[in-house]
Amino acid sequence: FDKSRLSRYSDYTEMSDEVPELSKSLDVLCDFVFGGDGNEEVRLVYGDNANDGIKNILKSAWVSVDMPRFLYGIFREGIHLGDSFSELVYTSDELIGEKPLRPSKTSVQWDDFGRTVGYSVKSNYSSYVSIAQNEGLRLNPWQVVHYAPDRRRGHKYGRSTWVSARKLWRQSQSALDVLSILAILRAAARKSVTFPV
Repeated sequence: FDKSRLSRYSDYTEMSDEVPELSKSLDVLCDFVFGGDGNEEVRLVYGDNANDGIKNILKSAWVSVDMPRFLYGIFREGIHLGDSFSELVYTSDELIGEKPLRPSKTSVQWDDFGRTVGYSVKSNYSSYVSIAQNEGLRLNPWQVVHYAPDRRRGHKYGRSTWVSARKLWRQSQSALDVLSILAILRAAARKSVTFPV
């Protein structure tokens, strides 16, 4: 399942282009989760004994990454592709923003015990890589937010909500291919064609 993820990402992207209703349903689901047009919104909720220093750090991070927009984006991408990767960008002493990483270019690195030890980014899409560099980059776990919905035990990557629709979409594509071939064969079997002039 993990080895086929790049082909699945490609299929899900093609599905969203070919079937607008799927993308619309994704928007509806996201709006339900994040409150839609109502008064509900993403907010921080602290426990009774929350430390003031930690509260200040969280409030600063909230502003730095524009948390409501950030969470909406990773949720939508996660349930669409099954994975969402975002790089957290730091200065020497604070978090200053985030950058989306392409799921097709980002891989999870595990140790022998199934613990995440880092992420491999196969492009110069990271803020830590210069334009001249083209080789892969290793990011630490604390530098990346990886949202993997419905991840199964023993798997590195998540499952898209479109996983069941993908099989039907492929069957539909195959049926259209067969119909096209039959139409061509039938046309080729004709011996003559008359054009009225």
